Amino acid sequence: MGTNAPKNVNVTASENLLPEAGRGAGFRGFRRKALGMAIASGVVLAGQIPAQALPLPFQLPEGNDRVASTDYSQSPIVQKIGDGLVDVMSNGGEKTAPYAPTAGAIRNTFGNVGPHPVAVTREPLTCDGLVYTVYNQVLRELHGLNQTTDCYDVFPETLTGNPAGAQLIYPADIGSMESAPLMILSPGIGTEPGMYDRQARLYASHGYVVAMGYNFTNWFGPQMVLAAATAAGANTDEDSALHNKIDFSRTLLVGHSAGGGSAMFLNNSMDPVFNKLGYNMVTRGVVALNPGPSDFGKLSKPTNIPLLVAVAEHEDIVPKGGDRIGYSRATGPAWLAMVNGSYHGTYLDLADKNAYGSLVLSFSEYLLERSPRAVSVYEGDNFSLATDAELSGVERKGI
Repeated sequence: MGTNAPKNVNVTASENLLPEAGRGAGFRGFRRKALGMAIASGVVLAGQIPAQALPLPFQLPEGNDRVASTDYSQSPIVQKIGDGLVDVMSNGGEKTAPYAPTAGAIRNTFGNVGPHPVAVTREPLTCDGLVYTVYNQVLRELHGLNQTTDCYDVFPETLTGNPAGAQLIYPADIGSMESAPLMILSPGIGTEPGMYDRQARLYASHGYVVAMGYNFTNWFGPQMVLAAATAAGANTDEDSALHNKIDFSRTLLVGHSAGGGSAMFLNNSMDPVFNKLGYNMVTRGVVALNPGPSDFGKLSKPTNIPLLVAVAEHEDIVPKGGDRIGYSRATGPAWLAMVNGSYHGTYLDLADKNAYGSLVLSFSEYLLERSPRAVSVYEGDNFSLATDAELSGVERKGI
C-alpha cells in the first residue's frame, strides 16, 4: 500500500452532514431521537413490548464537545505507570517491535484507500487524557502498534464526555451516489471509539456508510443498535446529507473484541425490528475480529448468516479458545483465519500495516457484489484466504 494509508484520505468537516438549518440544537435533537429509537429497538429485541407502542423520551446529555484537558502524555508519572504495566504484562519487560509484515495478496488487492473522500460527524483528536495516554503506551509497547491512536474524547478520556453515542463516517460525495451500503462497527470493552476512526475511514473511502456505536462496555449489542438507529435517523432526515442514501438491505456488522462478540450475538436479529419501524434492513453478514465470546454461547442463537472470524496469533486478552466459539457454533457459511504475528490490539493500528481492514473489505465485497476477485478469496478449491502469506490456520464450513 505504501503511501496510500487512510491518514491521507481527504476529510470533510463534520458540519457537512447537516446543512445550516439542521446543525446545532437541531442536530442534538436528532441524536436524542436516534438514541431513543435505539433504546426502543433494544427493548423490542428483548421481546418485551411491540415497537409501535414505545415512546421515545430519552434525552441525550448535552456538552459532547471537547473540553479543555490536561496533556498527560509527557508526565513522568504516566511514563512510570505505562512502563510498569508493560513490565508486569510482558513478564520481565520484553517489548514488541512495531508490527508491519509484508503485505499479502488480500491486503494488496483490497487494502488500499478507496476513491471516495470521507466526511465524518466527529473529528478525532489526540488522546491526551491519563487513561488513554497509558492505554496507547501499552498498545505501542506490547501489541506492536506503529502509531498512537486518536480519541473522540468520550468518558473516561474526558470526565465530561458522554460514554454512549454513535458517529457516522461516510463518503463525502455520497450525493453523487445512488446509495451506499451500511456497515455497523463496534469497538471493544473500554476502548475509546476514536481509536477505530482510521479503520472506519478506510471503509468509508470504499463507499460504505459506517455507523460506529459505543457505550464503554460495548457488550451484547446495544451500541450496535444505537449505531443503526443513528443511521436510520440520518437517512430519514430531509436536512441530512445522507437522506435516502443508505441502503439498509445491504447491512454488515463488524466488531472488534467484545464488539465482535456483540456482532455475532446480534446476528440478523435487528432486521425484523427495523423492518417494523419502516426500514428494509437485511444483514448480509458478520465480521468478528479477535472477538470476545460474548455469552459463551449460552444465550444467543448460533450465527446463521455468513460469518468471517479473524483471530490474533498472539491473543492475550480473550480467554484461550474464546475467540473461536462463534465460528464453532455457526450454522451458516463461515470462515476462520489467524492473522500471523498479530496481537489483540493490532486492529487499532494504521490500517495499511496489517490484514484486518482488507479482510473486512474483501468479505464485504464478496457478500454484496460477488465480484470475481472477492469470490476467489472465499470460494473454490484454491481460495486465496487459505494461501495468503499473512494468514494461517484457515478453516471454512457450510460453503
